[in-house]
Amino acid sequence: MSEEGSANVISAVVSAPNRKATGSGTLCLALFATTMFLSAFLLFSMEPMVAKMILPLLGGAPAVWNTCLVFFQAVLLAGYFYAHVSAQLFSHRRQVVFHLSVLLIALVVLPLHIPAAWVPPVSQNPVLWLLALLSVSVGLPFFVLSASTPILQKWFSHSGDPAANDPYFLYAASNAGSLAGLLTYPFVLEPTLGLTTQSKMWSYGYILLFLLACGCAAIIWRVPQTVIQPAYQLREEEAALDETGESARSSVKIWDEKAVLRLDAVGSQVIDALEAQTDKGDRQ
Repeated sequence: MSEEGSANVISAVVSAPNRKATGSGTLCLALFATTMFLSAFLLFSMEPMVAKMILPLLGGAPAVWNTCLVFFQAVLLAGYFYAHVSAQLFSHRRQVVFHLSVLLIALVVLPLHIPAAWVPPVSQNPVLWLLALLSVSVGLPFFVLSASTPILQKWFSHSGDPAANDPYFLYAASNAGSLAGLLTYPFVLEPTLGLTTQSKMWSYGYILLFLLACGCAAIIWRVPQTVIQPAYQLREEEAALDETGESARSSVKIWDEKAVLRLDAVGSQVIDALEAQTDKGDRQ
């Protein structure tokens, strides 16, 4: 066989697995992006829905809205802290098992509702009562959803996907889901559906999220514990990175981190605006 013929055979053998890997990589990316979008959508649609449930008990006073915001922001930070600590303490397989367990346990409190036995105090400030109510009724689902975005990014980095070395672009899917949740609730869900129906639909969405998270877990479970980058790729990357390129990468990374912080801040600002508008409408 000629050298040209041998080269063609080798090229065909190598390109076939690459095409297969590209297709599976696209499916992996789509699954993780969809899961993160749904997680963020559920997270940010939960806040106005739960606050609306509390209105008949405490009214639409600014103190009620502010207390809800403080609770949700505190639990959001707690979720980020849990995601960071679990990533440091557990291997990615153990983190998968642990986080899926927390997701499953949160199903116990669904559908979201205010327990009938909880009656607001009449003779004292209801802030502590409201914080306790939110912790019991919606604390666990909100906590696990707030941790899902960074945890899913960590999982994706172990997926073996071609883009797994830099998973932070998936924040685009998360931010899109956050914005969709914030805009869909006041303009679509609240005007057309009652609170009971909203709660049931939200519960169905959470079950779907759990199934999607199981799919993401199945993808990374079959990847070896340690994914080693081929040595020739490392040598090529080291040869390609000069001083100018390194500086450019640092600048882009800093810009990406600032962009993420700004986009996260937009969500809080939109929540404030929506709740202020809802409070104004209730007073009228």
